[in-house]
Amino acid sequence: MHLQVCLPERVTTYRLAPAPFSAIAQRFYSMLGWRLIYFGLVVALAVAAFATPFPVRHSISALTVSIEILAAVGALALLGWLACTRPREPFRAIGKLISERAIGDAALLFITSTLFFSLLPPLKAMIPSYRGFWADPFLAEADRAIFGRDAWKVAHDLLPGYSAHVDYLYASWSLSIVCVAAAVALCGSEERKAKFFLTWALSWTVLGVFTATALASAGPIFGPQLGLGFQGLVPVLADAPAATLFRDLLWQMHGTNNAGFGGGISAAPSMHCALTFIFVFASYGTRWFLPALTYSVMIWFGSVYLGWHYAVDGLISLLGVALLWLGAGRIVCSPFARSSSSEVVEARSESGFRDYSM
Repeated sequence: MHLQVCLPERVTTYRLAPAPFSAIAQRFYSMLGWRLIYFGLVVALAVAAFATPFPVRHSISALTVSIEILAAVGALALLGWLACTRPREPFRAIGKLISERAIGDAALLFITSTLFFSLLPPLKAMIPSYRGFWADPFLAEADRAIFGRDAWKVAHDLLPGYSAHVDYLYASWSLSIVCVAAAVALCGSEERKAKFFLTWALSWTVLGVFTATALASAGPIFGPQLGLGFQGLVPVLADAPAATLFRDLLWQMHGTNNAGFGGGISAAPSMHCALTFIFVFASYGTRWFLPALTYSVMIWFGSVYLGWHYAVDGLISLLGVALLWLGAGRIVCSPFARSSSSEVVEARSESGFRDYSM
């Protein structure tokens, strides 16, 4: 365990007596810290996904795409860094940069974070087999109690005739979250990185699996197919090609008991909203807070506008992410998780390197 004292020009680290852990546990703590919990959640979700009757055949393709994205982002970032710093010895400077930024650790965090996209669909596909989509009427009534009518109608009254624009914005979600995850892994401080990826993994697990199973729902966009109403959504989505394409694809996979990449129908809570809310919490106190807040509100609005979610789905996600973020903060501050963080901070202070806050 370490005590860190931050001064204007340096970071001083004092060693304190370690907690009386066993030798084996102490070794794991010093090596992994909070990462042990994060990777444990990844493994647990992978075991659960492979235990379902649906094949998890898309994990390799998702892993390949993750590596390709990371390589592209890393190459562009490296070129930009070289152009800005113009070091006299580029190769030696690159080697020092890689060692100080812990590139291997960042790559592992980013790649494993994208695996959730391929591990969750088999578990989501199992949700209707328990009690069906029982929560849709309850969630629809909750929306009507708040807005006086269906929330998607309120959204279209606020912004009529913009289905195509909202559709394009909502489709940008996948690229946005992988780019933010890569940026946090590469540039985030150790504490910010710990909270971000712990909340990320907990959100996929607690919200995406357990809460989604408890609140099994399909969303207004599947209302006509399930006999829940929402017929008025059909004509307004005619100008939203991405939404209609994925709606038909998801319904086809649902009807054939398939769990392809991105498959599985689940409305509450909204993982689209949940992951963008993580951006907001992670960027608080930085120059990225306002853009993150704006984007998260736009995604929440788009999820209601296109009928993918009820408005209360985003509210459930917000409350859930807030609690998980607080829980991740408690974990990061615990002796269990801070051992590895202290080692990283100490090593970086000794080398004269400073963390960059996102």
